[in-house]
Amino acid sequence: MTENSSSVRAENRFDKIPIIIPSLHPDERLLELLGTLRSMTKQELRIILVDDGSGEAYAEIFQKAKSDFSCIVLTSKVNQGKGRALKTAFLYVLNHLPNVMGVVTVDGDGQHAAEDVLACMSKLAENPGHLILGCRRFDSREVPLKSRFGNQLTKKVLCLAKGINVRDTQTGLRAIPTSYLKLLTEVPGERYEYEMNVLLACGENHIPIHEVPIKTIYLEGNKGSHFHPVFDSLKIYTVFFRYLISAVSSFLLDVVIFTLLVMALKGIFPAHYILIGTAVARGCSSLFNYIANKTLVFKARSKEGSAVRYYVLAVSQMAASALLVTEIFSLIPSAGETMIKVLVDTILFFLSFYIQRKWVFKSK
Repeated sequence: MTENSSSVRAENRFDKIPIIIPSLHPDERLLELLGTLRSMTKQELRIILVDDGSGEAYAEIFQKAKSDFSCIVLTSKVNQGKGRALKTAFLYVLNHLPNVMGVVTVDGDGQHAAEDVLACMSKLAENPGHLILGCRRFDSREVPLKSRFGNQLTKKVLCLAKGINVRDTQTGLRAIPTSYLKLLTEVPGERYEYEMNVLLACGENHIPIHEVPIKTIYLEGNKGSHFHPVFDSLKIYTVFFRYLISAVSSFLLDVVIFTLLVMALKGIFPAHYILIGTAVARGCSSLFNYIANKTLVFKARSKEGSAVRYYVLAVSQMAASALLVTEIFSLIPSAGETMIKVLVDTILFFLSFYIQRKWVFKSK
């Protein structure tokens, strides 16, 4: 099959992929986008607008969208946030459009070109089991600093913490199969943190992601965006606090038990008190850490063999910790056993997390 014939088949399914546009305080750019979308395809597009509490001052624009472009308009009396607006549209699709193959979400502030919207719809038609992300490039000086820095930082943290490697973590242009919509209505988040939570949910549920290159458009220095870099970024990064809490709690538990045992056993077992203290402390903290990581961090509720793999890693890490602390203490006794253990286990901690994500809790 040629590429052209595949594209034609994909375009013939556009009527099965509703376009969802959450909108707050829209301007004429929204109507221009609607007109361009209508003119670029012969298919009868289904477009769902969510008026997220824009108020009476913007009623005329939504009315034109309904009358001139046959849009379905869902209205919220008060602003509830982009995440809630998307969930409202997803529920509408599930309840009223049962035969669609998926949806495509589009920002209403003019940052997405109509041809890129259609490209993501085509890619979903060709890959019906994938989440499709329209990904921008951030290496241009024309990209506002807050967007360039925010995306690069989030991209690296997301890859390190969850193993999800995407080029554009902030993109609102996403094509989503219908089979995932019910799951995404249950993802926490009401505002901009919701889109990051969606990526995490896709990673946790092993949903494949396909990226489509799109234009990088920033109008008036991204003035029309409702993303607040400080407030909303803090919300986004709260998704990583679960791992931090689990790690710090088990780490402190390990250090406290080790310190108490060193104090109690140093005079009784002078040759082996570090090994005994490390073993007992690691046994207690590792059980706590395994349960927390399995249920809260990696959410591997039914990963067969994860406990065996975890404890193979834990024993190896314990042996490495005991050996390194003993050897370093013999060279630098003035540093103290506990301080040396903190430094050694900090390094082993990062290595352990990587191995847990890539091996212990990784699905087949």
